[in-house]
Amino acid sequence: MRRRGAVAALLALLVGLGGCVSWSPIPPRGAQPPSVQAPWHWNALPSGAASTAPDAPTVWALQRPALTGDAQYRVLILPGSGCTAWQSIASRYTAGLLHAEVTLLHKPGVDLHAPQVQPPCSSEWARRESLAAWRNQARQAVAALAHVWAKGPALPTVLVGVSEGAELLPALQAELKGPLALVLVGSSGLDPRDQGAAQMAAHGAESEWAQLAAAIQSTRADGDVLHGRPLRYWRDFWHWPLMQPLLDSSWPLLRAWGSEDASVPSSAYQAGWGRAEHRPIPWCDLVIQRGDHGLQRPDLDGMQQVWVRLESWARSGADTASLCPSPLTRVE
Repeated sequence: MRRRGAVAALLALLVGLGGCVSWSPIPPRGAQPPSVQAPWHWNALPSGAASTAPDAPTVWALQRPALTGDAQYRVLILPGSGCTAWQSIASRYTAGLLHAEVTLLHKPGVDLHAPQVQPPCSSEWARRESLAAWRNQARQAVAALAHVWAKGPALPTVLVGVSEGAELLPALQAELKGPLALVLVGSSGLDPRDQGAAQMAAHGAESEWAQLAAAIQSTRADGDVLHGRPLRYWRDFWHWPLMQPLLDSSWPLLRAWGSEDASVPSSAYQAGWGRAEHRPIPWCDLVIQRGDHGLQRPDLDGMQQVWVRLESWARSGADTASLCPSPLTRVE
């Protein structure tokens, strides 16, 4: 029983749940977000062709202008797979983005009123999760943002994918014009299936991984919930391409990760680096020594180190050498 619980926890970490599923309610899709303090504001974005229907899901974007002077660039952040909105941490999380317009994109159905960004998630949330649906919704939302941005000043744009959010970056990149940079936080860049296999192998749970594979390939219903996600989600996850689209991207890529990441083993990050060695456009790593999955450690907020790199990139006129001054940088 103890091992079964440990494996369930590993699988929860794999998709960013971070805990068990509860039976707490989730707000209806049409719920309005709470008020936020300036300079933040909410923006309701369409999520598809049927977005004008009364029950269509809304992609809520939490946005703010640059904190210092006129904006020099834009940063679009795709959070991980949690089920709560980020307004409680947005100011602290993005504090170092002084010269950037910032947009935090939220998956439809997240709890907009949660006082903190943390689990547990509701059973309803677990049952209707779909990685493919979220990609399609996010792509429509970003297309709407790009349409608005095209009417304003031409600014460099950075796409930041946090954990699961990284899996959407190739699709969203297609909706934006450059110059553009990609940032992965807490993601190796491997296909999710390969990253998951590395994680389970690192914990000696290969047999449990094989059991999940069998369930994915079975005739069980998509809505069956397994390890906190419906089989619909796991089937998307199992066949999701990420590494090759990132390798094929024509934009520089910064991958930021913690050396003590409990969700993604160092072997996955090392494998990702090995495959990117011959990418013609720079792919570089910023490693926070002793940092966790979110780049945090008691004496350092590693996300601010990422923002320092982006601020330098913007000041240089989006020069790739400023984003990737070396293939590997370790922050002690």
